Amino acid sequence: MTAEELWDLSGIPGEYDAWAFGDDADGLAELVRRGKKRATSSAYPVYEAEGEELPKPGEYSVILNEKDEAVCIIQTRFVTVLPYREITEEMAAKEGEGDLSLAYWQQVHQPFFTEELKAIGKNFSEDMKVVFEEFALVFPKCGEAPAKQQKSGALYIVRHGRTDWNDQKRLQGQTDIPLNDTGRAMAKEAGERYADIPFDICFSSPLCRAKETAELLLQGRDVPIRFDDRLKEMTFGEYEGVAQSFSIPNCPVNEFFFHPAEYTEAVPGGENVNELLGRTGSFYKEEVVPLLREGKNVLIVGHGAMNLSFICNVWELPTEDFWRTGIENCKLLRLL
Repeated sequence: MTAEELWDLSGIPGEYDAWAFGDDADGLAELVRRGKKRATSSAYPVYEAEGEELPKPGEYSVILNEKDEAVCIIQTRFVTVLPYREITEEMAAKEGEGDLSLAYWQQVHQPFFTEELKAIGKNFSEDMKVVFEEFALVFPKCGEAPAKQQKSGALYIVRHGRTDWNDQKRLQGQTDIPLNDTGRAMAKEAGERYADIPFDICFSSPLCRAKETAELLLQGRDVPIRFDDRLKEMTFGEYEGVAQSFSIPNCPVNEFFFHPAEYTEAVPGGENVNELLGRTGSFYKEEVVPLLREGKNVLIVGHGAMNLSFICNVWELPTEDFWRTGIENCKLLRLL
């Protein structure tokens, strides 16, 4: 089966890349297909030498075997660049190879990286940067044979442009702070950058910084914008407006940023992480999923914490990984 044929079977819209692992393509592709391999490592200097962009969260790839036959489809979730020496046991286990140990990972990767670097005139060292890419198997599901799926819509999410409170590192929450001039320019530039993406409908937070971002990003396009209170930013109660909270000893709201899964008791007037996940999860299931099943392409315009809670619901991430994806102002992320 070709990459194009497997992609067509999956019903996933949009673009994809197709590639095989550089060493033992058949064996590693099979580990991915069985759900054993959930990450891969690459030498960062090779990306630099070849002028190649790093993988990005949300991108889809068709994994090929040695005969260039399509085996399965993955979606990139997290990309981390770090020195070779800082790869951990947990990270090595996610690669799903051998006995899952860090020692085995080093045993197979050091010679592989050494040869890759030699080809571009560089030497291996433990300080070499590694691109550690974590992904999810999306088609076919683990243990299942490929079967024709109904064509689905695509789901995108973007954070509002910058505000004065962003620049001052103040907790905004549901305080209705407008975009500043930089934020408006960011939203307009995003509209130009993503002009070719065929959004069918946009849902936005009603807070003015998100509302204006949605309007500027979609300016001149016939895309309806709907507002829903469930897409408002997380509320931080009496701590909204506080600047540089990380510099305040024992500031209770900081628990959310450092240990999100443990932030189950909200500050006065605020909400906890489970309440945030609950409202964004209900919005996704009740409003977005039916549209995706109709083949509609959906855009969500929201906020930092709200967007990340939405991502947790869509990608079924544990709350411990709440902050891992990260989401920059006015940078579009494809979720489905």
